[in-house]
Amino acid sequence: MPNSKTSNALVLDLIEAEPRARPRRLRPVDDPNVISPGDEAALSWYFGQGLSIYDRSTFGAVLQRITLDGFSSGPCERCHGEGILNDGGFAMSKRCRRCDGSGEVGERKKVCDDCQGSGVVAPYEVRAEHGGWCDDCHGTGSTSMARRLMRAPKCSGCNGVKWSAARARCGICLGSGLEPVTASPVTAPDSSSGVMPDDTALTRFAITSRRLAAVYNRSPALFVALECYYGDVGARWGREDFGRLFALYALTPSGKKLSRWGEAKKGQSALDITLTAQERVGVQAVLEKTQPKRERTVLLLAANHQAQELYARAAGAWNTVQAGRGDAALKRLAVRFMAAGLTNAATHLFVRARGR
Repeated sequence: MPNSKTSNALVLDLIEAEPRARPRRLRPVDDPNVISPGDEAALSWYFGQGLSIYDRSTFGAVLQRITLDGFSSGPCERCHGEGILNDGGFAMSKRCRRCDGSGEVGERKKVCDDCQGSGVVAPYEVRAEHGGWCDDCHGTGSTSMARRLMRAPKCSGCNGVKWSAARARCGICLGSGLEPVTASPVTAPDSSSGVMPDDTALTRFAITSRRLAAVYNRSPALFVALECYYGDVGARWGREDFGRLFALYALTPSGKKLSRWGEAKKGQSALDITLTAQERVGVQAVLEKTQPKRERTVLLLAANHQAQELYARAAGAWNTVQAGRGDAALKRLAVRFMAAGLTNAATHLFVRARGR
């Protein structure tokens, strides 16, 4: 049996070397589980500078309040206020799509990484044939309705009585019965001082967010993996010796066990309580250098292997949902359908023609 300290040291060197080297960059055509450098740049930009462009807009809150004040609610016309459709609609499901609710995948019956063996994931919408929730009101039975414009107050001269042949016309409202508007601008209009948004950044943000939304609909766990790897957490560990892949350790079963080792216990300092899951795993990796432990070494190796598998699956999902080229024939057919008045069919064809 080899020396324990020597074995642990070799294992730790392997753990540190693999994330730092990162998987060999092949073309997406050769390896569908590798994200191209251009897409990596788009993901790093989206989870960094891209999200900050539209974050914490104070003017957006004002517009939202104005929009809410300008609408009221009324019974849904599609479901007649019931919230449920006799035919069609949607239902909510928690069954894991990867393992079909069994909690195990593959011929060897491995534990599913998406549901962690429970067969249950975050609720998502599925189409229903009968008795589904209404798509227009989402089961509430009410939809938004724009409020009517506020009418002017009654005329103070004639008390709102409109002009007729039986009485003289009011000199204030000229027979309309409404108080006339007397306000007028007292200053000259200033030139616009607004900021023109960057169309290129907006387009890049829209394309990336649409593909990420498709990944999230397929598996929320894979979306979180991409966010950790290319977001702030991955950038933080990318500056360390462990590399970006270390950010995914806390999302794996072995990494979660390591994280529980460093959870706050009674009598610990406030600093230990505020550590994130990735930082607690990092503490265990640092301890492995000075205080080798066989069980910790096995968990670090397993977490490294599971993190690589998780990244490969996330990259495969990203490449799978890539938008295809537009279909010119479908676009021409959609234009003909639109001219014939078949709006629903034309809209469906337009979506298909864009390759979404």
